[in-house]
Amino acid sequence: GYRTKLQRRTSGPHKGGCLYRRGTLYHLLSNRIYCGMIVHKGTAHPGEHEPIVDENLYEQVQKKLADNASGSSSRGKHLQPSLLTGKLFDGEGRAMTPSHASRPNRRYRYYVTRPDQVDGSPAWRVPAHDLEQLVCRGLAARLVEPGFVLDLQGAGEIEAAQLHKAMAAADLAASSLRSGADDARVELLGTLVQRIDLAERGVLITLCTAGVTDTLGTVPAAPPNMPALTISLPAARTRRGQQMRLAVEGAPHHLHR
Repeated sequence: GYRTKLQRRTSGPHKGGCLYRRGTLYHLLSNRIYCGMIVHKGTAHPGEHEPIVDENLYEQVQKKLADNASGSSSRGKHLQPSLLTGKLFDGEGRAMTPSHASRPNRRYRYYVTRPDQVDGSPAWRVPAHDLEQLVCRGLAARLVEPGFVLDLQGAGEIEAAQLHKAMAAADLAASSLRSGADDARVELLGTLVQRIDLAERGVLITLCTAGVTDTLGTVPAAPPNMPALTISLPAARTRRGQQMRLAVEGAPHHLHR
């Protein structure tokens, strides 16, 4: 009923009638579209719309954000979050959880098969940084592909102004995934990704269609019967000495339905 729909609509960092989290606010305050600009592939261009934020004010806000990020950098080194927590499954469909190993003056992060789900088959273990970079860069690359917004529309139509706004939002999200603060990336991955499945020769990302359309803002909500969207990333588990690593074999495959 109505309550169920409301709960489903307000789960996660949606816009309108909900609390903004830190990552969502950072995403909003860094958006140059409010200065009358359109961002495409990381480069800002003059837009055709009127600015609603003064350029000087925008730059003051960016400086404050940068200063805050610098001031918390030493703390972040010790509290680096695991970006894929709750989303990751090994090649046998078992949930994976963050883990770490400590060496003198260094800490190594991993994702491992949850111990309570190891039932005869060997547990999986992959380096967290390698996998997080692969997922963030692969997802960012797909977001900025020219046809991505149109793929979401399917047979539907979209006005030129809406298309430009959606593409600007996609560029901003991609930039945050590639080089944004950890809390912003956690926020975005929590919204955009439904689950991530590992395999011997690749990684499969299943997107949350409602989360993607909500992040782009101007794209109409997808119909409930729309097939899941996936991104296939070629990669292989390899051993170097005592460490298992993910070797990236090429660019992300196209999004599939």
